[in-house]
Amino acid sequence: MPRQSLAPGEIGTISHQVKLEGKWVSEEEAKAQGVKPSSLPRRARARAKLSNGRDVRFMVSGPTKGAIEHRIKLKMREAEEKLAREIEEQKSRKTLGEYAQRYLDGIDSSVLERERSSATRTKYRYTAKTYALNSPLADIKIDDITRNQLTDELLRLGREGLTGERKHVLTIWRKLWEIADGDVTGTPPPSPLDRLRLPRDGAVSKNPQVVHKDRAYTDEEIASLMDTVTNDPRAQRSNSSDAIMLLLQTGCRIGEIAGLRWQDVDLESDPPAIHLRGQIHTEDGERRWEPRLKSKLSYRSIPLTKQACEVFRRRLSVRMKPGATDAEMEFVFATARTGNIPDPRALTRSIKRALSDAGHGEMSSHTFRRIVERRLEESGLSRMDRESLMGHTIQVAERHYSTHGVPERALAALQSKIKTDNKRTIDEISRKNQAEKSPKNTV
Repeated sequence: MPRQSLAPGEIGTISHQVKLEGKWVSEEEAKAQGVKPSSLPRRARARAKLSNGRDVRFMVSGPTKGAIEHRIKLKMREAEEKLAREIEEQKSRKTLGEYAQRYLDGIDSSVLERERSSATRTKYRYTAKTYALNSPLADIKIDDITRNQLTDELLRLGREGLTGERKHVLTIWRKLWEIADGDVTGTPPPSPLDRLRLPRDGAVSKNPQVVHKDRAYTDEEIASLMDTVTNDPRAQRSNSSDAIMLLLQTGCRIGEIAGLRWQDVDLESDPPAIHLRGQIHTEDGERRWEPRLKSKLSYRSIPLTKQACEVFRRRLSVRMKPGATDAEMEFVFATARTGNIPDPRALTRSIKRALSDAGHGEMSSHTFRRIVERRLEESGLSRMDRESLMGHTIQVAERHYSTHGVPERALAALQSKIKTDNKRTIDEISRKNQAEKSPKNTV
């Protein structure tokens, strides 16, 4: 028998049964055996379709046909009312705190942000817990939050000296609204985050005495710095001098340099290159190398200048010496007393110490990344080539830009700006320093 087709809100054919000798049978079968159905226990089954197209089934018992059919209509009405409540709950989304908890649960279960580095996940987890789950807005439904309330919250963080946290808070808010949009059937309502910008008023520095400016350094300043660092015995012992030179020659992130393995270095190719495939992550106090970088665009190959090749050959001599540790055999930059896996934090601290000893305490490892990008831009390398080399802009993937030939063009740009100008200036300053150190002739 073909299945009955029902329209939304319609109840199908009701199938009545009676209980005869312990078995449920149809009314026709009871009459065939000479028994009046009205004297037997009675039940009925029915299929219906709700207003949203969902199929439901009812099983109802009662003394008569009329009573059973009335109860089925009541069941249908209850089902429609329950459906209306569910739709209304979907339209009225949950509080900001509830979505923050869902986001934290997603990070802990590796469902969300699993492509991020462990440091980024830790920062996002801390921001969501501190400034969303435990914020003054946590108990407000996300649809009731206005742009003015979000702006006031950012201003409050600025007044409390948490100016640096505000950009992370804004990032987490956008992620929570994305989760909330998934709870809406169809087009979600407008977000108060649209056109929301970080406010500039009411912000105070947590440490107003220390101001770090992202300024452009001249070739002379960089040359003087590199001459000081490369001749610093302490920086040489800690490997920070070689690490700083690689940062300046490649534009890599410090995590990418710290996790660079020898198998990712190819000095025999034309041009020589390094292939960034992963880095060292620390979770629950345990360090391990994983094939995971900051983003998908961070997986890239970077051509090596002559100075960069010299650094790797110098590091190779450490690897080939008798008694080299397992870490020195596998990684380019092994750190002391950290076992078989280097500690990126130890390398970062040694670089910071070397820069401070050289008179540039305002610098960090990321300063050299910005220096390289500026110099690539000055050399005339196109924006797409720069973004492909640096691996930090999603626009490269969105525009489907072909990176064919980028290593050759990038190497030419690196050589022209960093090798020619900077190397000449380094040589000049080195000769000047040597002349100042040599004893003067007396008459």
